[in-house]
Amino acid sequence: MTYGWRNGCLALAVAAAVVPAAWGQTTSPMLESQLSSNKIAPDGGKPEPTLEETINQIKHPFQGFTWGADQRIRHEYLNNHYPLNQQIHGHEYDYERERTRIWASYSPCEFIELNARLAWEWRQWENTPPGKVSNDWSHVTTDIFNFKIKMPQINSSLTVGRQEIFLGDGWLVADGTPLDGSTTLYFDAARFNMNAKDIQTTFDAIYINQYADNDKWLPTINDDDKQQMEQDEKGVVLYASNKSLQDTTIDGYLIYKHDKAVLPYIVPGSHGGNSADMYTVGSRAEHLFDEHWKGRIEGAYQFGDKNSLPLSAWGTIGRLTYMFNDVYKNQLFLNGEALSGRRTGAGTDQMFDPLWGRWPQWSELYVYTYRPETRVGETTNLMRLGPGYQITPAKNLTFTTTYNALWAMQTPQANTTNGGMKFGDGNFRGHLFTGNVKYKFNSHLAGHLWAEYFLPGTYYAQPSNDGAVFLRAEMVLTF
Repeated sequence: MTYGWRNGCLALAVAAAVVPAAWGQTTSPMLESQLSSNKIAPDGGKPEPTLEETINQIKHPFQGFTWGADQRIRHEYLNNHYPLNQQIHGHEYDYERERTRIWASYSPCEFIELNARLAWEWRQWENTPPGKVSNDWSHVTTDIFNFKIKMPQINSSLTVGRQEIFLGDGWLVADGTPLDGSTTLYFDAARFNMNAKDIQTTFDAIYINQYADNDKWLPTINDDDKQQMEQDEKGVVLYASNKSLQDTTIDGYLIYKHDKAVLPYIVPGSHGGNSADMYTVGSRAEHLFDEHWKGRIEGAYQFGDKNSLPLSAWGTIGRLTYMFNDVYKNQLFLNGEALSGRRTGAGTDQMFDPLWGRWPQWSELYVYTYRPETRVGETTNLMRLGPGYQITPAKNLTFTTTYNALWAMQTPQANTTNGGMKFGDGNFRGHLFTGNVKYKFNSHLAGHLWAEYFLPGTYYAQPSNDGAVFLRAEMVLTF
């Protein structure tokens, strides 16, 4: 492991110790009292404001207006994530990610809300792999820019403009800008939301109009034009969520997505844009069986056409959880997912499309291995099953570990090499081990440590069957 990684971890550890004190959050009784109680002024007058009250006053300078900011510091290390071959030059990534965001919201009246946010993330590479620069200053993006009209008489709202949208567990609708990682997640969309309280149901009708070029709707600062996805996208999402049954949530949805390819294919299925008209119909259910057991399951079917082939695909995902309900909030859970894959020579595209779900839903590492099969983060042709465990040994401290056994539903690339990846003739993708520790120091500072290891199976062949590692240390400071 390089010096840069160790240096980054040390810096984050120092921040973990120093910054909470700067915000007044510490175990010192004196500083605790300064945060949580009002001190009486020497003259017996008005109590002095606490630190939190002072911050709140700064963030709300006048009626109807609020603003804030956050700073995310990450150091990430990836080894052999692609193409699972340690002999390839550039198989090791070691870099820092610094993301700064500032936002504001203004409500001139109770029925109207205006929202805006600027985001900037730059990266510094400790070892510069092919195709990267040692300091990528990137650009400043307006990742939130919308107005919201509230209609309380019908329990509804309309939000128009650049916004974040997360439906259900984010399986199919969560990230509208997959090519910039987690820098932004936005959609250029219009969203109508209605809460029908008498039937305990919420309805969403969403129109999405995304362009691959990040400055199509709003200009960027630094004039650094980058694609946020490989194709221009339009879509309509109709989503309903009902809670009329006790301890149960049932969702149903219909999604139309139109893709128009912008970026060319480099290797088959990799980094290229789609041309498609896809329809997805699906449902999600979540139920609390008793004080210990809860579960959720979601399934969808897709049809239409994609890249000049008729589309017929399906997918399902679920989790069953046992809660001990003890002082440490121990939980055991079992994850499962199945996504259909393409059958060789079938004349039909049977590979499930994750739509706007190309984000690390269950692995920060494995999303990269899909590059020669589809695209980064476009997980499909998959079956996974595995247990997990979570514990909260102290307040605001959570530890989670999971194991996933991974299979491919089909092996269309058996005994071939694609994009530098050599595929075998088996369908076992491999073993994936993950673990993370999260801690919230106070309302302004949180951090985590994340680690993953992937051991390839028979789906991959030599020399593309070496183990892969992902490590991350993160701190987020919020004002």
